[in-house]
Amino acid sequence: GNKVVDIDDLSLLLINWKKNYPQADFVKDNIIDIDDLSILLVNWGKTSTVTNYIFQDEFNSAAGTPADSSKWTLRGEICDSPASWACPKNSNVFHDGNGNLILRTKRESANWLDGGPYSGAWLSTFEYGSGWPASNVKASLNVPYKIEMKALMPNTPGAWPSIWAINVDKPNSQNIYELDIAEQRMTY
Repeated sequence: GNKVVDIDDLSLLLINWKKNYPQADFVKDNIIDIDDLSILLVNWGKTSTVTNYIFQDEFNSAAGTPADSSKWTLRGEICDSPASWACPKNSNVFHDGNGNLILRTKRESANWLDGGPYSGAWLSTFEYGSGWPASNVKASLNVPYKIEMKALMPNTPGAWPSIWAINVDKPNSQNIYELDIAEQRMTY
């Protein structure tokens, strides 16, 4: 029920640390850990039930470390459409140590992977290009759902940053739909 999130909730969470305890598993990943603690602390003192997140990443790892591979999949260093001008480079996805995940586009000294003169970044919660339905799905949300994020998009001429969702549970014959959350083609 609804009550003030307080020390009793924190105690319950800590007593069950690293255990599977559904009442304190706000992320629903079957283990009580730092993700559940962060949700509890965000709701501290509020008169409501703690928000149950289906998927969450605070990007609070050390500077230079890659994205959490239990939640994210790198596209891999593959040069094909739709990213043939700035083919993905795994080292272009990293934490900055300040709660941000960086997806960088970088000018290369020569055409990267025989694509264009840039290397790019590509990150998803499933293995892109693996056929449909997608494989290695790490997060799948049932509709309706709400997405909250904060992103700083580049203002670089020619860049095409985008963030989108796509259904991963249907074959091509049932149509696959891309839902653009943010897509911005930058101009000069």
